[in-house]
Amino acid sequence: MLKSRTKTYSDVSSFLNKDKSSKSFVSYTVGKKAVGGVRVFFVSFVILFLMFALLGDNFKQLVVAGVSEAHSFALSTEHKLLKTDDILLASISPLLSVKSPPKPEQKKAEPHPKHNITVKKATSNGIDIKNETDYNIDIPAILNEKISISTQNPKVLIVHTHGSESYTASDKYQYTASANYRTQDTKYNVIRVGEEIAKALKKKGIDVIHDRSINDYPSYNDSYNKTGEKIEKHLADDKDIVFVFDIHRDAVGEGDNIVKFVSDVKGKKSAQIMMVCGTDVNLDHPCWRENLRLAVHIQNNFEDKFPGLLRPLNLRKERFNMHLTTGSILFEMGTNGNTLDEALASAKFLGEGLGDIINDLCIKNY
Repeated sequence: MLKSRTKTYSDVSSFLNKDKSSKSFVSYTVGKKAVGGVRVFFVSFVILFLMFALLGDNFKQLVVAGVSEAHSFALSTEHKLLKTDDILLASISPLLSVKSPPKPEQKKAEPHPKHNITVKKATSNGIDIKNETDYNIDIPAILNEKISISTQNPKVLIVHTHGSESYTASDKYQYTASANYRTQDTKYNVIRVGEEIAKALKKKGIDVIHDRSINDYPSYNDSYNKTGEKIEKHLADDKDIVFVFDIHRDAVGEGDNIVKFVSDVKGKKSAQIMMVCGTDVNLDHPCWRENLRLAVHIQNNFEDKFPGLLRPLNLRKERFNMHLTTGSILFEMGTNGNTLDEALASAKFLGEGLGDIINDLCIKNY
């Protein structure tokens, strides 16, 4: 009659440490206390073969590991006769160290960047361009190109695609903004900044049309379409409009980490300005090079007259309604971290500088 022996373990750890008692997990029973080595290996392989047949290919790697473990165990022992449970424990311990068959190793996905943009930087003559397109930009060649205007009395149209964009409140300009730094109160948003630019241009003798429409309300997604329609109407009504300036406010940073760009210009704490130019990468834009030419000449002029006021020029794949004229530029007047005071100081300098450039173009062309 066979004398049986049963042991039960509560977890893998206690199973592999037989000195510890346990209540439940896995149990096995064998018939004899000691069995010859050949018979023990035969029994072990039969059990493993059955498990392999039941579980299929996913079990293959674990079987190989178990056999290797049992073989190492047999070689390391000083006993010629081994206990059956010791051999079985050594051979199947790798199987019990995992809860499920291993899956093929997968390559870890690369983190997805917030902005999937490749920026090439063009620098020459003290001018920096952040180029988000595949176009190669030759700054010296652009500076040698002439800017032509079609009328002796060129007018400027100022528009605001995102008219509700506003700034950080200051002691002088207190107001209640939404969570994303916006307000429809034109005394505190970029329309107020556009008014300051228009005032400075007029002082230089430039005729200005300031469209004060808030085009990002109630539909933000439709704002460029709405602005484009207004620009087309103004162009149809007045053939002397040569320049279209879309005045925005940039946003840099998130939550409590808001970034502002400030420069001391002629003793005034001024929000830095970034010009944005579009291209024809995504949509038809036959005059993007003329727009870029104007922006590069402005950047070059301001480096001399107002050093530090302009951030690097940004060349983008989108067109931002700039396809409607050869004199279209988008201006980012500071960021949401700047105050309206700082943006207004910049607006005054921008209007003065643009006025001088336009007057100079009139002299050169006529």
